[in-house]
Amino acid sequence: MHYAKKTVLEAQKMIFVGHVHKPQLYTAVSPAYSLPKQCVGLGCLCNKNPSYLLDKPNAWVHQFLFWYMFDDGTFTYYTPTIINGRCIINGKVYDGNKTL
Repeated sequence: MHYAKKTVLEAQKMIFVGHVHKPQLYTAVSPAYSLPKQCVGLGCLCNKNPSYLLDKPNAWVHQFLFWYMFDDGTFTYYTPTIINGRCIINGKVYDGNKTL
């Protein structure tokens, strides 16, 4: 929560941060009926075991984000997590292990 909290408190608005390796989310206080003030930090789409880590355990997560926006500026977002090369979006399984 540390970088997410710091980021949203500085920005004072909704913010998405990509490729921070381990996901974080912090929600700041905002007026009722307004857009949320959150920092959503996403995992990465990189090698979770790079050579410089020397096979040490870590908290890295494969993850990405997509969102839908309404005409009035409101939105909803999704942060699928990829585990063992697979994730599910809207009930459909996406499997990166399958060959074409």
